[in-house]
Amino acid sequence: MSGSAVDGFWDQIRDNNTLVEIRQYGEWYGNRYKDFPNVMYLLGGTRNPNSEIFDKINDLTEGLKTSDPHHLITYHAGHEYSSTDIWDPAIYSWLDFNATYAYSIVCYGVDFSWYV
Repeated sequence: MSGSAVDGFWDQIRDNNTLVEIRQYGEWYGNRYKDFPNVMYLLGGTRNPNSEIFDKINDLTEGLKTSDPHHLITYHAGHEYSSTDIWDPAIYSWLDFNATYAYSIVCYGVDFSWYV
């Protein structure tokens, strides 16, 4: 299964599976794409995970990294946050690089931090 969170598949996977099943899904997904040379995994989708889904995202990425250790993984956090604001790379070794979402300030010159 591939697509984007807009397609609704992530909500179904997240809400209807255990942590073990989520990790297995990550392993399946990593195995599916590990031989493609131009893959990078970007999780998140402009949101910071709440406590209900934090462990599921972590298990998904650990499954990805287990079956596909060569492709990069990062997290697309909410407005005005970086990946490392959410996932400490000293703890979460799957985070290969930091991505920063600075849309509001960069594009509009306006600080929308009150909105987050």
